[in-house]
Amino acid sequence: MNFRDDIRKIYLERDPKAIKNDFGKTLLLGGSMSYPNGIVISSQFASLSGNGYTALGVPCTIYPIVASRSPLTQIFQPSMSSLDSLVYDDETLESMMKNYSSILFGPGIKESKENLSLLSKLLSRYEGNLVIDATGLVLLSQVDILKYRPRVLLTPHLGEARRLFHSDIHSREALDYVEDAKKFIEKHSCHILLKSSSSVLVSNDKTVYQDEIILTPALAKAGSGDGLAGYLAGLLSYADKLISYDNHMIHKAASLAQDLLSPGIASILDCKDQIINIINENKK
Repeated sequence: MNFRDDIRKIYLERDPKAIKNDFGKTLLLGGSMSYPNGIVISSQFASLSGNGYTALGVPCTIYPIVASRSPLTQIFQPSMSSLDSLVYDDETLESMMKNYSSILFGPGIKESKENLSLLSKLLSRYEGNLVIDATGLVLLSQVDILKYRPRVLLTPHLGEARRLFHSDIHSREALDYVEDAKKFIEKHSCHILLKSSSSVLVSNDKTVYQDEIILTPALAKAGSGDGLAGYLAGLLSYADKLISYDNHMIHKAASLAQDLLSPGIASILDCKDQIINIINENKK
């Protein structure tokens, strides 16, 4: 399927009698006092994915910030005793894992034993599409689980990949990390999206997919990964095979934004309007 066909299938060709449950439910887990806005950016892009429902799980410390900036979402508050981490009782966690078809874990999250415990439970028990990004990848290196459950996707930029793989490679080319990614997948059975100026997806069967090269220095700014991960988690709540599409859409939108504003000014936030413009262009 090509990019135009993907857009039509995702956004344009919908049953007029559809209900929100037809398009998946996404849960985003992250945030901390140090980084309260990454999870907000993720939620904004999840809402652009075409999914039916988005919910957030954030620490009590940033609840007021997130609640005022993330419309059309439910927000789960953890135990008040956890303050800047995410601690849920078993009943709430089981409900999350049962009712949400995709979960994003990591944007802005604190590196803590409580958050490590939550990630371990998700990796061992959650059966939907689990996307792990940002500080979630730091915590992942501490998880004592060899084989993850199916449908786990890691989204490291190349610096994160180097640390995750314990690699001695220092390169800005994602293809240079593919062999290390395959070795990691051999142990853990996951998908890995190596994010760079030309991203590479290595699937859990070790097949390699390289996206079209769209140079977007506008994305070399904080928050870009949060937006991409949120958009991806939203898509994966109802469409399992759109990882490369997600990456291509974000880069294409960033290319338009930097043409309009310049690479130095444009950021991931400017990609929201450009995604809408790309969709509208494909109505013709």
